[in-house]
Amino acid sequence: MNKIMSLPRRIHWRLLCVFLTSIVLVRSTAWGHEFEDGHVERSVAVIIRGDQGRIEYSIGLNPTTRQQLMQFWSDSTPARRSTFKDTDTAERAQLKIPAIGEIPNVVEFPNVGVLTALSERQSHFLELSATNVFNRLKVTVGGTTVPLTLISSQASPRHHVDVTVTLAFQLPLAANQLPAELTIDDGNFRAPQTVSSDASIRSPVDRQSVLQPPPAPFSGGFRYACKSMGGTMLTRSNVASILIRSLRRLDNELTANQIADAFKIRAELIMVE
Repeated sequence: MNKIMSLPRRIHWRLLCVFLTSIVLVRSTAWGHEFEDGHVERSVAVIIRGDQGRIEYSIGLNPTTRQQLMQFWSDSTPARRSTFKDTDTAERAQLKIPAIGEIPNVVEFPNVGVLTALSERQSHFLELSATNVFNRLKVTVGGTTVPLTLISSQASPRHHVDVTVTLAFQLPLAANQLPAELTIDDGNFRAPQTVSSDASIRSPVDRQSVLQPPPAPFSGGFRYACKSMGGTMLTRSNVASILIRSLRRLDNELTANQIADAFKIRAELIMVE
């Protein structure tokens, strides 16, 4: 120790920088593998501003599970569906995903195809995430299905989050009307034991006539949140207003009776002047 203290001050700083850098590298490596295999962590934040709704769907998982999820998404998404046009590249045809510009009510998201800093594999994961999250979310207002618009699919700097898919929708609300019931049905993930007994879910490729594809059979924790601002008032909701106040639940601990409503966000909204 005395020898180290006797070194010039500039060397002290260099040693300190090397030490701190090693800690950051070790910890960042650990974060990438912190989730166990087969675990997919999800958080869904809904923001209502006036007659516009926004959904931010975030996913966190380790590299092994990411590979398995990408394979499931590729296998379970039909190459041709009545709502999509034929794909126009060999890669998309092989992966059985629609071209971004061919998804109804979807705008081109800027990060796919121009993210030179990301590897082709990472960019592919973002694209698959966008397509599949979009296809497995259902939004209804007063019992009527509301179309979604895909805004972006981006790698996230947040701790435990790999990708955040952002979507938007319009609320058919008018001032001074009776409250409208908003429901967001998240059909993206289910614990394997909840889907293994359903033969129709085990063979998703044969279900091409069904518009919403089957959930991915991965367990994990999930949080939901919904808040309003602007000219819209949230009069009732079954979830917290922000994610940090939301109760984290594990889908593999849900009972059969809880599953039906566990993956739904319900809110009562009214537009005020």
